[in-house]
Amino acid sequence: MMVALAWVALPAMLVSQLSQAYVSGPGGKALSALAMAVLILYVFARYVRVIERRAPAELAGRRAGAELLGGAALGAAVFALAIGILAALGVFTIAGSRSPMLLLAAVPGAMMVAVFEEIMFRAIVFRGLEESFGSWAALAVSGSIFGLMHLGGAESSFQAAIAVTVEAGLLLGVAYMVTRRVWLCIGIHFGWNLTQGALFSLSVSGKAQEGVFISQLTGAPWLTGGWFGVEASLVAVFTCLVPCMVMGAYAYKTGKIRPPQGRRKELVAIPVVERA
Repeated sequence: MMVALAWVALPAMLVSQLSQAYVSGPGGKALSALAMAVLILYVFARYVRVIERRAPAELAGRRAGAELLGGAALGAAVFALAIGILAALGVFTIAGSRSPMLLLAAVPGAMMVAVFEEIMFRAIVFRGLEESFGSWAALAVSGSIFGLMHLGGAESSFQAAIAVTVEAGLLLGVAYMVTRRVWLCIGIHFGWNLTQGALFSLSVSGKAQEGVFISQLTGAPWLTGGWFGVEASLVAVFTCLVPCMVMGAYAYKTGKIRPPQGRRKELVAIPVVERA
């Protein structure tokens, strides 16, 4: 797993540093972000073929478009539902608006982040853990790692880490488990972040954003998420739990939950007794 993480992360970090140093202007940065997303997918596919010696099933293209679009719609809808609840509670208001082009301009960057994090945390970390320890352990551990990764910022908190663990770690892990591909996960991640930052101008993991609507949040941090963003809101946690439980129930019903490796061997070893 560590080899796979390094294989993907190191080229991405190198190209990112080069683009920051030599690429300027909105158009150039947009193209750089899209190129980075393509590079990450290519490098991961090469790793799987060269090191693991198998086809990259995680990148299978037969339903990529539908899963990307469906995931983006789901991510946007879930976040919009959280915003609707916060507005109904009187803690969210819209004070004005800016150019709709801000939404379009944010697409490449949001896609690059979604591709990078889903390849790293779902296609590599979750998949690697699941192969050895089973689906439930993989969900818990990979989700916790993803949440803890968000503790580094100045506006982060333990509440934010727990919230991100549930919202992203569990929801995106279950989305991967249902499809065994990254496209639905990337779509959900992309739709959520784009709606949060580029549409509503709300902080994304503690980083301020400038989007189409000028939004205002007032209220207790446990309710609004505070400076970290709505990601840390208890309301957002509950809105994400709904699709998470629905997809989790589907995965269980359709036999997509994988047992630990040792348990798998035991199941295979059990002889089948035919009835007379």
